Amino acid sequence: MNLKELSFYEQAAVIIPGSVFVFGLLLLLPELRPLFAEKGITIGGLGLFLVIAYALGHLIATAGNILETVIWWPCGGMPSTWVREPGKPRLLTAGQHEALLKKINARHDVGLTALQGISKTEWRGHFDQVYCDVRKNGSTPRLETMLGNYGLNRGLAAALLILLITAAFQRPAHEPWYPIALAVALVGYTLRMARFGLYWAREVYLAFLLLPDQINQPAAPPASAQSGKSLS
Repeated sequence: MNLKELSFYEQAAVIIPGSVFVFGLLLLLPELRPLFAEKGITIGGLGLFLVIAYALGHLIATAGNILETVIWWPCGGMPSTWVREPGKPRLLTAGQHEALLKKINARHDVGLTALQGISKTEWRGHFDQVYCDVRKNGSTPRLETMLGNYGLNRGLAAALLILLITAAFQRPAHEPWYPIALAVALVGYTLRMARFGLYWAREVYLAFLLLPDQINQPAAPPASAQSGKSLS
């Protein structure tokens, strides 16, 4: 497997969580260590490790999808859907809500009369169109980095959650600190996931608002130069 052929998102959100999960299993279940060599990892063992990590990373991503649904559910859904509540601005200001509505109608000609009251299913289609517009006509390196870091923290949180559940049944007497370390790290990565999810959704909308009303007009400076938000 050539890591250079994988996107940043695949490396961050799939390979790394999968690798952490495999490494955690080796600590929890020492009997699995001979699969990768008892005295260090050889070149062949490293290749096997990456293949298994990539495969498990996709399964962990599925667990991450479930985890993010649970995490965002008390908040009313993913941050990208919060703009459907203009009366309670949480992601954008009231003025930015109005500007977003005008911009969507101007660039996409969808005839929206208001953002409030739109169902999540319907808004998902509008948001996908907004994001595709930004990716095609705006500046996206910052957005891709934030999305990759969101996937990374979501994957790590999901991997640690599975390891924590495994440790609860395994009860590793030889490593009494293991469950505690997993629980602390799980909370940390979950908080980081929420932070990047919030900033990414806001950044998408800010980048879209900087686009001209007409598609053939030059765009404004990148959102990263306007918002002042860091990636950390």
